[in-house]
Amino acid sequence: MDRHQRVLTALVSAGVVAGVLAGCSSESTPVGESSSASADRTSAARTDDPKALLDAAANSTAELDSAHLQLAVTGKVPGLKATALDADVAKSPKNAAKGDATVLVGTDEVKAPFVYSDGKLYANVGGAGYLDYGDGKSIYDVTVVLDDKRGLPNILRQMAAASPATPPSAVPDPTSDVDTTAVAAQVPLQALAPILGTVPPEQQKKAVPVTAWIASDSPQRLVRLQVTPAPGAAVTIDLSKWDEPVTVSAPPAVSQPSEKPTEEPEPGQPTREKADG
Repeated sequence: MDRHQRVLTALVSAGVVAGVLAGCSSESTPVGESSSASADRTSAARTDDPKALLDAAANSTAELDSAHLQLAVTGKVPGLKATALDADVAKSPKNAAKGDATVLVGTDEVKAPFVYSDGKLYANVGGAGYLDYGDGKSIYDVTVVLDDKRGLPNILRQMAAASPATPPSAVPDPTSDVDTTAVAAQVPLQALAPILGTVPPEQQKKAVPVTAWIASDSPQRLVRLQVTPAPGAAVTIDLSKWDEPVTVSAPPAVSQPSEKPTEEPEPGQPTREKADG
């Protein structure tokens, strides 16, 4: 039984299954809240109160300057080009990331070490050498993960706004030695698009199951998030090494395509900065 099957089995046995809820809102952290006020609220969050626990996790995760990110995809998620990521991500003093990815090129999974620096993604897809992929969103926008308004903190707030139907349950994260509490809720795909990739307009309001594993001790940061965007598919994000320093610099050698593209790329295919000439 693989890791994701063990997680799902644990959730079912513990009763952590969210029912379909009628609606969601997009509440955000109050503007101007001090870090000390946020920390006080985080430490006071009750582990038997799902909304308070999710709000505390959203605030603590939003305050992170850096983290180690692992992303794993099982099944088919149509809008997602990355199937695995293992990377260090930093948002201060400016967005940066480095690590290894597995991406889809056509129907093939290809290894792609990458660096995100100074607003650009440099990736070595399939050993072809580092290329400039512009803002990198055509492959995977790894820097959005810690973003307060679009990343994991926002997803946690969306879960809190959904008034989770099931109480928190002490279901452990099977890959971490951190004590965690699990909370499940339904979240619209539109709010999940930054980490799931392109979502068709007709699917954006569809609510899908999301489970968050939150550190039981203060600060109650997010340890794991698992999304089930479709039957048989799962996207799991693990966070660790909270606020450990991350140093990123652009690769010393970056190649450009030998021929200037004459037309726009096919939808969903990686884009590259056009060659001069």
